[in-house]
Amino acid sequence: MLTIIRLHLRRLLVLLLDGLFDHNGVYSLLGWLQSTIGRPKIQSVFLMYPETLEYALAFVYPSRLARVKWRPFLAGIFRQNRRWGLMFAISATPADFRNPENLVHLHEIVKRMEAIRRRVKARQKTFAGILPGVLFARRLIRQAPEAELTVLAVLQAIDQVTQKANLSSKTPILVLGGRGFIGRRLVKALQTNGRIVLPIEKAEPWPEIPCASPVLIVNVASNTALMEYLGHLRSGMIMINEAYPPPSPLMLRFTGITLYHIKGIRAWAFPPFPHAYRGGIPCCAAFPDEAMIVQVEKLLDGRSHPLRNSPLNASTREQPNTLDGR
Repeated sequence: MLTIIRLHLRRLLVLLLDGLFDHNGVYSLLGWLQSTIGRPKIQSVFLMYPETLEYALAFVYPSRLARVKWRPFLAGIFRQNRRWGLMFAISATPADFRNPENLVHLHEIVKRMEAIRRRVKARQKTFAGILPGVLFARRLIRQAPEAELTVLAVLQAIDQVTQKANLSSKTPILVLGGRGFIGRRLVKALQTNGRIVLPIEKAEPWPEIPCASPVLIVNVASNTALMEYLGHLRSGMIMINEAYPPPSPLMLRFTGITLYHIKGIRAWAFPPFPHAYRGGIPCCAAFPDEAMIVQVEKLLDGRSHPLRNSPLNASTREQPNTLDGR
């Protein structure tokens, strides 16, 4: 009952925000206040979309889904490190973004978000998920700060997990989606830091790694991409998942891996982001600075797996490590 009440409260709050404040005059007033007295410090406008119908219905009633499919509506505000952002949403899905027939709609979305950014005098506009990659590929945007934001967040998450798991700086890192929009930037950053990096893309063969070698896997591809690699996962591996929604621990429990999920960046949001982003904001919505704190949650502990200490697993740990990163 409490969950249902919260759901309706969020939907009603979004309706109120959209109805009262989603107007050009309001945005122009905010921009005037910011340029005149320096308040409020609105630094970003952010557009999100639902990966699932459940997430879409967390913000709007079913009757509004068609109406807001391509019309960005004001879905809330957030505050990170004393700076503010406006979050907008649409109900279109990744399948809609990939459809060439919707190029006009994508153009209108970019045009609307840029107009709002200019009115409130924000420094950046960002888009969630695959949208930046789609817009960049179709030359609807020239810059993609979301990619750099996500890379910074993943790098911080890798540092956190490396310390928690007592991994060496020479531990090889497998990047699922390593040749994609985010992945290739992440691979380059890791290589610059001197890490051993093995990018893996869909349909590419899994690299041969001795069973005794500790391995860190970073998924920046998609939630469904993990299904293609289940047969290669084994006890002792550690995975950091950046893709949303997070994979089901039940789906991966039999593999014996330890699973971490990047929940986002620590921040205050109103109304709060539901589900996995609770207590923060998506990485692509954040402001990049030294005070940015990445929230990482352990979803699965491989040490509790029944095969962790089996005779077979013990014997494989005695094999020599022949991986040299070349």
